[in-house]
Amino acid sequence: MFCVSTLSTRKQSKRIYVHVYYNAQTAVADYESFLSKMHQWEEELKHGPLEKNREYYETYFITQETPKRGLRIEYNQEAIESYKKNTSGYLVLLSNDIKDPVRALDVYRDKDVVEKTFDNLKNT
Repeated sequence: MFCVSTLSTRKQSKRIYVHVYYNAQTAVADYESFLSKMHQWEEELKHGPLEKNREYYETYFITQETPKRGLRIEYNQEAIESYKKNTSGYLVLLSNDIKDPVRALDVYRDKDVVEKTFDNLKNT
């Protein structure tokens, strides 16, 4: 995992520590999940698009309907590559208190475990 941290100031001079993490293994898993969703969205386009996924259809597909050939669906390679390059594998944490990126990630992970545990207790 790689990390870059910066200090940013917001309105009224409040400090915010921005920690940007990149994990290559997570990037691969994210991209595989994205490709699975792409396949699902393509099937939806063929058999009846859902309104809630309209933004994905418009972003990641190029559709063309003709009277003779019907619906023609192509992938928007530029948008797909942009997702892969700019989204997969990244995690951004903001803190107004924690400077150290390792500590910030530990606090985030601990909080996530506690939230999932409470969710399991509440729903089971």
